[in-house]
Amino acid sequence: AQARSEAEGYRRELQSAIEDADSAHDMTLRLREMLQAAEERAEASERALAEADGESKRLATERASAESEARVLERELAASREEVAAANALALSKAEEAQQE
Repeated sequence: AQARSEAEGYRRELQSAIEDADSAHDMTLRLREMLQAAEERAEASERALAEADGESKRLATERASAESEARVLERELAASREEVAAANALALSKAEEAQQE
């Protein structure tokens, strides 16, 4: 009777250990799924960051190019204004000469 009681106790302990192992296995599987999902999100974030960095560099290059072009246009505008001023001065000078004649 005592051996039977001990055997029954061992069976209960074994069943409890099996249930604990099953629970631990299920938790391990859930944790692996969570880890995989987190890794996928991290990879997606890294790709998005790399794309944003590339876009930022492209925009910086475009800005530098636009600023350079603006400086060229400013110089051309200044030269054009000087030409207009010189042409006006020449026209005024010729007009004064014509009036004196």
